[in-house]
Amino acid sequence: MEPSPRGIHVLRPSKRKVLLLLAICLSFTAVGVAMLLEGEGLSAWFAASFFGLGLAVSLANLWPGASYLKLTPTGMECRSLFRRWSMPWKAVGEFGVAQARYKKIVVINLSDWGYPQQADINLWLTGATHALPDTYGLKAEELAKLLNEWRRSALS
Repeated sequence: MEPSPRGIHVLRPSKRKVLLLLAICLSFTAVGVAMLLEGEGLSAWFAASFFGLGLAVSLANLWPGASYLKLTPTGMECRSLFRRWSMPWKAVGEFGVAQARYKKIVVINLSDWGYPQQADINLWLTGATHALPDTYGLKAEELAKLLNEWRRSALS
């Protein structure tokens, strides 16, 4: 399962999770539209708008290349909803796992990297300055282990 850190490895979000979110948002958007047709008012507009936005985000995540995590010998590149950022392994600290509400996430402290204002809040909430947006079909512990192996291999 773990490719050699000498090549390039691309991880993608779980299609199952994306399709589940799509189905939920589609259902609640339909309920919101039905409420609008019944003349329900503000709550109907809120439901249709909120879940309609979730529907659009889910559809965008199904687009090839919209979201991924690419591991290379020199660093990592993350793309989430068409926004891309990358960093070299030398700027990355150890990857870890933190509990964020109802799920575990992969967290990281970046050395010599931009320190945005929200990093203080992230540090207080999770113990790390940054987090990855997804676990890419793996358990958080598995992803953190894989990333740490790539990092160690690149730095040695």
